Amino acid sequence: MSLRSPFARRLAYTLLVVVALALVAGCSRRRRTRPAFSTVIDYQLRLDGHHKNVLAADGAALSAALSGVVLSPNLVFEAARSTGPVGPLDQPGGPSLPNARGQLVPTPSHPFGEPVSVALGQRLLKRLVDKGATLIAPAAAPDCGKDCGDRTWVERAIAIPRQDGALPFRAILAVRRLEAGPLPLAVTVRENREEEGPDFYVQERTSYAEYSLCDDFTVAAPGVWFQAELIEAGTGRLLAQFDELRFVKLERGLRNRELDPAGLEVCPLVRYAFSGAVRDNLDAVRAVDALADEVFAATVDTLR
Repeated sequence: MSLRSPFARRLAYTLLVVVALALVAGCSRRRRTRPAFSTVIDYQLRLDGHHKNVLAADGAALSAALSGVVLSPNLVFEAARSTGPVGPLDQPGGPSLPNARGQLVPTPSHPFGEPVSVALGQRLLKRLVDKGATLIAPAAAPDCGKDCGDRTWVERAIAIPRQDGALPFRAILAVRRLEAGPLPLAVTVRENREEEGPDFYVQERTSYAEYSLCDDFTVAAPGVWFQAELIEAGTGRLLAQFDELRFVKLERGLRNRELDPAGLEVCPLVRYAFSGAVRDNLDAVRAVDALADEVFAATVDTLR
């Protein structure tokens, strides 16, 4: 039968249409069946944080150190020394954050350190008192005058002169960070190339060599972070170092979270969807006080 006849041409056209429809149907079965505008993100996050704490002295030395501890300037309000080459205390945080100081190494924008939560700072002081510590305001440390030069407040406290052959205090508690709230969590974002499952996987980054669609990417996870050092006065001996980061365990809304991307690119979409998961766990987020107790139990409570 010649293709030049009308019947042959209609038959060939019909066969081509049938084959095309079969191919389209096969592709549709292989693709995910949800609407094209829907995106599913699977957050495979452990939210373990990290626990990098070091006790560099024995129990007797730590107990002796607690008998007279000079506090970080970020743990007090008006009892910090406000003069010297590092600048006035009221510059970094402004009037709303009178105790937002304490970093070991001054910077031009924060000569006394990162902001510290007032509420957590007060809980830390109470925890120390419960452990039998004697707390001393930083302003009580003798001024070393012109000999101080451009030393940090920690260096000044270490270099204090002896009074009647004895030091006026035993140790220095230098708090670099004490905060609760949204904290940066480094993650990787990978596209799922399989026929089934979510569109993207989000996992905690364990190495900067790991591939990610979003470079140097973090999400804001609720938690508590405490960084501090206990230093022996007069010698500068490091007695203890704490770096305790704990995140709130988010139990709902992390696995296979489906949403309408609303035109967002992948990386902003991952952040947006994670904020929704945080809102789904508000009860756990509000229980951050219990998380702070866990942080102090793993750090301050080990000093005695």
